[in-house]
Amino acid sequence: MATGSSVIGGPDQISKGLFGYRRSDVEQLLSDRDHMLRQAETRIRSAEARIGELEDALDHSENRNATVQGQMVQLHEQLAQMQQQIDGLAARNAQVEQYAGRVRAEAQRMATWKEHIHGILVQMGPAVDRLLLLVDGAPARVEEALSPIATKMPTLVNLMQDFGQVSGSRQPRADQ
Repeated sequence: MATGSSVIGGPDQISKGLFGYRRSDVEQLLSDRDHMLRQAETRIRSAEARIGELEDALDHSENRNATVQGQMVQLHEQLAQMQQQIDGLAARNAQVEQYAGRVRAEAQRMATWKEHIHGILVQMGPAVDRLLLLVDGAPARVEEALSPIATKMPTLVNLMQDFGQVSGSRQPRADQ
């Protein structure tokens, strides 16, 4: 019942006249009921409009949720791809670290070898210097060793010619 519209609240409060209920009270009661019905209809329309708005908002929210769900699926796929890439990079990194370890070990081995060879070369230095001196002096020594033969060579050649002449008369010639 609307506030301030009627003092009649129900059938118990309707005053009775000579032939039943008073007409003005009945009309007031009907008017109050019509007024309450109009208010109820207004409230229903308002509620239906609000329900429509809420349904639209819900649809919009569901659409946004569907869009977000799609984006989440895409993000999960991208995340899975990135995780695979990270795993691949981690495996490659492990290989690179393994190769780097091998390279470092080989470099250390080569450095040790170089130091060893350097030590040998340092030890061989004086011997090589002596060898070079000997090689430089070798032609003079050879010449010195062969000089007595060289000086006697013309004499030896003459003796061989003389022998050839003496022995040639006794041996038959091969060209005959």
